[in-house]
Amino acid sequence: MGWNLSILFILFALEAGYIFLARRFNIIDKPNNRSSHVHHTVRGGGIIFPLAVLLYAVFSTSGFPAFFAGLALVAGISFWDDIKSLSSEVRFTVQSVAIMFLLYQCGLLNSEVWYWGILLYVCGISLLNVYNFMDGINGMTALYSFTVLGGLYYCNTVFHFINDQYLTFLLLANIVFSFFNLRKKAVCFAGDVGSVSLFFCLFFPVILLMITANSILPLMFFAMYIIDGFTTILLRLRNGENISQPHRKHIYQLLANEKRIPHLKVSSIYMGIQLIISVGVILLLQKDWMVQFAFAISALIVLLSLYFFVLGKVNPRTIN
Repeated sequence: MGWNLSILFILFALEAGYIFLARRFNIIDKPNNRSSHVHHTVRGGGIIFPLAVLLYAVFSTSGFPAFFAGLALVAGISFWDDIKSLSSEVRFTVQSVAIMFLLYQCGLLNSEVWYWGILLYVCGISLLNVYNFMDGINGMTALYSFTVLGGLYYCNTVFHFINDQYLTFLLLANIVFSFFNLRKKAVCFAGDVGSVSLFFCLFFPVILLMITANSILPLMFFAMYIIDGFTTILLRLRNGENISQPHRKHIYQLLANEKRIPHLKVSSIYMGIQLIISVGVILLLQKDWMVQFAFAISALIVLLSLYFFVLGKVNPRTIN
């Protein structure tokens, strides 16, 4: 407990120091007509996540060199993008290389499991950007990530796929970030460096759990983001929109902006629904693959139905 409190204090000091520097060097998110906030807020507070993993690397004997290299790449390019916008081609190239480093670390870049490598490359590069898209209101990234970390923590007691301290450092970083973000008027936003890096850090143990449990079910820890993120993208493509441009058409954005539901309430709803699904993942992870498949498909169908039901109530023009 004392060790964890010391790490928590260090992370808190690092976050507070970053916020001070960000204000001084004007790393500020200024609201516009596509924003879900109305106040000038520090951008990039999620830098605490790669910093937490860096601390873990310093204090731990568990070495993941390829993973750390990939994280450095996505964190660096994302932070640069927070400060000065980069082209989507540059971001995609660097992200692709980083995901390849991650897959190499997990032993998925060999001829015997090439199909797993392809599947998880597509999932990784897609979900990495979806995790970023879903970071648009106060508390969303923090609360949702608590459910993912909680599920991984529990599964690790059964499958022992990663050092507990790795998950602990991420959890402590999320607690620190929540202190500054999980409020009506946020002190800081995660920024690209936060949301992208955090997904990268979560995707690593998810892959290890998938390998250890011989199951793709752990991907359902991202089920809410999968449905809201990918369905919104498909609807925008159908409507001829440029999906690289900012917008306010995710369900969580419509609820917060069109229905004026408080940000933290919307974020809590997402967390609650994902928590129910995560419990299902935990209960079924050692069951027959047919049971797991039936659960995953059923859960996704229910979420998709809920998506269109809410969309029809909030913004029916989108589905006409």
